[in-house]
Amino acid sequence: MPMTRKTKRLEDGTPYYGMLGELAYDAEEDKVQCHLCGGWYRAIGGSHLRRTHGWTLAAYRDAFRLPMQLATCSHDLSQRARANAISLIGQGEFGKGVGVLRVPIEQRAARIRPWRTLFAQHPELMNELHPARNAEIDLATIAAQSNRRLWWRCRRCGHDWQATAGSRSAGHGCPECYNEQRRGQGPRAVPAGQSLEVLNPDVAAEWDHVRNGAVHPAAISPNSKGSRLSKCGGNDVVPVSVERVPLDVDGGECLV
Repeated sequence: MPMTRKTKRLEDGTPYYGMLGELAYDAEEDKVQCHLCGGWYRAIGGSHLRRTHGWTLAAYRDAFRLPMQLATCSHDLSQRARANAISLIGQGEFGKGVGVLRVPIEQRAARIRPWRTLFAQHPELMNELHPARNAEIDLATIAAQSNRRLWWRCRRCGHDWQATAGSRSAGHGCPECYNEQRRGQGPRAVPAGQSLEVLNPDVAAEWDHVRNGAVHPAAISPNSKGSRLSKCGGNDVVPVSVERVPLDVDGGECLV
């Protein structure tokens, strides 16, 4: 059982052994290593933490980011506890501290692990949270990938909008700033062979290149929802929505 050095520290300065999110396990000895003292034990989630370090199992899991599903004991004890739990469930006695192992169940309210919250993983988003419109929401219960909709205020333009925590975690920002950027970039390029010019050349032939400026029928889709200016029979100029022109018709109908 190797004894690693305390080369790392928690945010509060507590030195520890091993890795965050993992519990070192020695398969030959069937023991697990305590992050706090580096010792190897058959179980560290019970009396060892309380008597030696004054820690609760809940605090230990939170500090070292251990999943609730990860056993803090040897494989043998874990299997025995599992069998005991199944038996107690069948008897309706699970969680009452009875049975062969008499393993007490630590009661704790369902909550998001501290390191999985939105602002633990993305602290930079705290400055964009709306100062008043999330008053009834406990932010400690919002996971980074949550579908819970929160109110945000853009630091750049001051726009208020709603978006899920998961959306912000994925990098999506202010929709108003995005729309402004898109307007400045002009129409999106369409894949070759899928443009209005290729799929509906008769409509493209009536395109008014002067009034449409930099917008070209080779750069937009036949299903574009934007209104474009089109010549009608070489005479008048009328606004026409490209999506209104069916692809199975030779040319669009003059709207004048």
